[in-house]
Amino acid sequence: MLTRRVIVWLPLLFLSCTGRSVEPHLRIAAAASLGDVLPTLLEQWSAQTQVSFEVTFAGSGELAAQTRHGAPFDLLFLASQAPLRDLHELGLLQSRVLAGPSNRLVWLRHSGESVHQRVAIGSPGVPAGDAARAWLEAQPTRFSDSTVAAVTQSDLSLIEFPHVRSVLAAVESGACSYGFVYATDVQSTSSNTRVLFSDDRPKGRVVYGLAVPKRASFPSQAQQLAHWLQRQQDAWHAAGFLND
Repeated sequence: MLTRRVIVWLPLLFLSCTGRSVEPHLRIAAAASLGDVLPTLLEQWSAQTQVSFEVTFAGSGELAAQTRHGAPFDLLFLASQAPLRDLHELGLLQSRVLAGPSNRLVWLRHSGESVHQRVAIGSPGVPAGDAARAWLEAQPTRFSDSTVAAVTQSDLSLIEFPHVRSVLAAVESGACSYGFVYATDVQSTSSNTRVLFSDDRPKGRVVYGLAVPKRASFPSQAQQLAHWLQRQQDAWHAAGFLND
């Protein structure tokens, strides 16, 4: 499976003829659903602080697993606080978990005529997938509303994907008729999809979390970045996120 990585390098400063300084370079692990807005914010912060960074986008569950196996990330920015709390209980974090922006679950449909009932959904451990399963479990065996034709749950075939962007791609291509993604993902989707349902309930929100792992090489700068990202509420709102 491919992960997306963005790298920004800034020039190193030479302190003397004996060698050059070790400049901070942050390794950031971020949920795939942050891919449209986070790079721009990180570039702004990097320009202000002269701290370079590289960011890996993947599923939150996968990034948490990589952290458990010793990946040397400086900052985790995941689409749920639950995996971060698990890492904290394992003694793998050196900072408390900070609350980030929140998102809401959206049920998306391919706009073409459906010939199957395949539903793209995040794998267990992917926050959007876990939220989608909880939502489905709360529905009756057969359900509908003003925008959704009657659906019989036993007819649905859940197809698992590693993160919400792969879910979105499956619906856009027509490989799956339906998919559960975040509201922010819909903003960048193609015209061949339409939203059937948006979970606007307060308890339906998925709150993102930030934390500095124990293995961080530059924990001070990572913590500063985490707090800075928390404060960028206008940018998060413009990207479709919710601010609690």
